[in-house]
Amino acid sequence: MTNFQKKCHRYLEMYFDSEISLQKFSYDLGYSKWKFLRKFKRDFGTSPSHFLWSLRLNYSHIRMISDKSATPKKVCYESGFTSLSHFSKKYKSHFGHPPSSRGIYNTEEILHKNQDMKIFDRAFYYTIEKISRNFYEKRSVK
Repeated sequence: MTNFQKKCHRYLEMYFDSEISLQKFSYDLGYSKWKFLRKFKRDFGTSPSHFLWSLRLNYSHIRMISDKSATPKKVCYESGFTSLSHFSKKYKSHFGHPPSSRGIYNTEEILHKNQDMKIFDRAFYYTIEKISRNFYEKRSVK
């Protein structure tokens, strides 16, 4: 992981359940907004907002499948979403099933990787891996 990715990881972990603006994120890491956007896209393969959405959704998914007592409502707010209905729509769009299904689909890949890590860290690395896999698959199709 690059130094920039480590800084982003620490920042996102600190403010994960809060609203994160691009302006504040870039300023707090010491970059202009435009330089930050270019650097983020280069290092992560996507925009900061798309990465944050994916990270929050992957976190909520891992949280629900690893803790059966975690309800979609509780996980929704833990993940930085402010509306349960918005969370449910995004979750279903991202995973193909509603959060109330308790993540019974395609959980093997997530559950058996990096079990010794905190849930946030597992979600962070899984998000990076998934986005870069999609990025390279799209490039090879062209």
